[in-house]
Amino acid sequence: MSSKPLGDIYISFAKKKFLSCMAYRFDHWMTIFSSVFTVIISFYLYSALYSGNTEFDGITLSMVATNLIISFVIGDAFAMDDEFLHNKINNGTIANEFLRPVNFKLRILAEDLGQTFYNLIFRSGPAFLLTVLLIDMEPPKSIVYLMLSIIALLFGYFVCWNLSFIVQTLAFWIINVWSISTIKGVLFSLLSGCILPLWFLPDTVRTIASFTPFSSIYFGTVQIYLGLVNEREIVAIYFKQWIWIVLLYLIGDFLWRRGQKKLIVQGG
Repeated sequence: MSSKPLGDIYISFAKKKFLSCMAYRFDHWMTIFSSVFTVIISFYLYSALYSGNTEFDGITLSMVATNLIISFVIGDAFAMDDEFLHNKINNGTIANEFLRPVNFKLRILAEDLGQTFYNLIFRSGPAFLLTVLLIDMEPPKSIVYLMLSIIALLFGYFVCWNLSFIVQTLAFWIINVWSISTIKGVLFSLLSGCILPLWFLPDTVRTIASFTPFSSIYFGTVQIYLGLVNEREIVAIYFKQWIWIVLLYLIGDFLWRRGQKKLIVQGG
């Protein structure tokens, strides 16, 4: 009897995570409500700041609304469990995971993809539809720019995932990674353009943000979607995203290998 192909094993991990997410229906509705509520409140705050002006430094209110919608809604879709590895180490099951004939890193990626697909279908998707019914959102510059922005979004996902994996690997040295995850969340909100669009940041702060991986997660997607960048600048956005993907992967892989050697199972 032939063994199950590895690809099918990772798909089964993704499916299992997808189905497990469906068990928390109350959390599902609360997330939709929270996303829509946050975007609407933020939009009306910006509406008050614009005070009837059509634009500010070339940025219209509808462009700000587009940034808010993409940032908050897709941010929910990209939500990942930074404490997954920490929990495995604390309850002692990490040793059993290493005995399985699967790549544990790929298993984490597969489960995160399963959660992301669930979030897109049952959380971010409905939240997006409800939000655009209540707030005017800029259409994409063209179908081509829409497709190019989706590509940037996919690259942004892997920037986000590698950041999450780095936080998880710190569990080999830190008893509780919650504080690190919280710091990452704060930096994510401030430097990704989620709370305050990067257009409005002072030049110095915007320059600093551009040298962090957070600005590569989905602000480039917003710029491409709105047609604020030309073809050469789009290539530069992709290139910077891939630099971060490779760099963060190498850092995460280094920490992962060092952590495996240092592993001391707590409990279990």
